[in-house]
Amino acid sequence: MVSGNVIAAAPGVGIFIGWGSRDASVTDNLIRNAHIGIGVSIDRAAGTVLITDNLITGSKDGAIRAMKSLRSYLPNGRYSRIMGGGPPT
Repeated sequence: MVSGNVIAAAPGVGIFIGWGSRDASVTDNLIRNAHIGIGVSIDRAAGTVLITDNLITGSKDGAIRAMKSLRSYLPNGRYSRIMGGGPPT
């Protein structure tokens, strides 16, 4: 469970969830000005993730994104790669 955190100005993803997790929840967090607010693993080994009651503001590349490794899948079916916590290239 990831709950009750305040995350500000993360250069990459504010919260990564799902890698190696069986099941997880992300609730009641405040994420400000992260490149991506919450990254959720779409890896086959990832468990179920519940995301609820989070406040995400100022995200430059989306509040919640599907992630595989360090790739963020975009609405158009393409992906961006996040390297070293910086912006996607």
